Amino acid sequence: MFKRISKKKLIIQFLVVSILIFSVTGLAFAQKTYITLGTGGTAGTYFPIGGGMAELVNKYVPDVEATAEVTGASSENARLLDSKEIQFAQANASAAYLAYHGEGIFDKKLNILACFNMHPSFIQFVTPRDSGINSIKDFKGKRICVGPPGGTTYVSAYDIINTAGLTEKDFKPSYLSFAEGVKAMKDGLIDVLTISSSVPNPAVMDISTTRDIRLLPVEKAVLDDLTERKPYYRPGKIEAGSYKGVDQDVPCIIVWNVVICNADLDEDLVYKCTKVWYEHRDYLLKVHPIIKYMTLEVATEVPIPMHPGAEKYFKEIGIIK
Repeated sequence: MFKRISKKKLIIQFLVVSILIFSVTGLAFAQKTYITLGTGGTAGTYFPIGGGMAELVNKYVPDVEATAEVTGASSENARLLDSKEIQFAQANASAAYLAYHGEGIFDKKLNILACFNMHPSFIQFVTPRDSGINSIKDFKGKRICVGPPGGTTYVSAYDIINTAGLTEKDFKPSYLSFAEGVKAMKDGLIDVLTISSSVPNPAVMDISTTRDIRLLPVEKAVLDDLTERKPYYRPGKIEAGSYKGVDQDVPCIIVWNVVICNADLDEDLVYKCTKVWYEHRDYLLKVHPIIKYMTLEVATEVPIPMHPGAEKYFKEIGIIK
């Protein structure tokens, strides 16, 4: 025969079990780490890559939940990391360098470190083929869109133009986003549009479908001078065939994009995330073809000091001795 249990005892047993379940569940929730990855606009390169990175963390890093957040890209990402509103982000090397040192568009040193080098952005000067502009020196008196103020396209545009010997007084600058710049060029309101992006860039492709375009080369003397003075720039080229009507390689300046993080992040967290992103690089390559540049050969070529967690991973696989 079964012993009868009083209603009071049943209630007590139920409460004890409930408390135990609640305690264990609460502990599990308490151990979960939530991170946010700063990206850029939804039409850019950063956003899909950041989404893929978040998916990999959620799938392969236990007790960590990641989300990718739309942001104003490089400069804003550095500021969001400093304020701990996000934990990881993509940014171009110039923004990372200036933010870490508190120079240029940043009025103080920001609390960020690098995780790894990722892929290059190409500084592209686009002009209609019939504009009569064949080089940067031809900008005198012309209407030049240099990108939105405070952004890194704006910084790179002026670095190159100034190194070529021109100042803001020599031309008519406009400060438009990529989308605004495309519309302005289609409407005949600007002569040159500056784009800092992967190649091919959708905005440049859009223009090339309605107008014959020319990409302006950066002279070797400018390339040599600028890359010597500013460590985050590299000489590069936009390959022939990248856009309709571009039938020769075009010398240009490139600036690498890096993954950066808040300097105070836990070493083990940064190690695990870096490890997952490299071990599952093939997945990110499916997300965006620009990831072909994300190789171990360039991984540690970062413009600012590396986070100890990232260093641990690269030491483990022999990239850092």
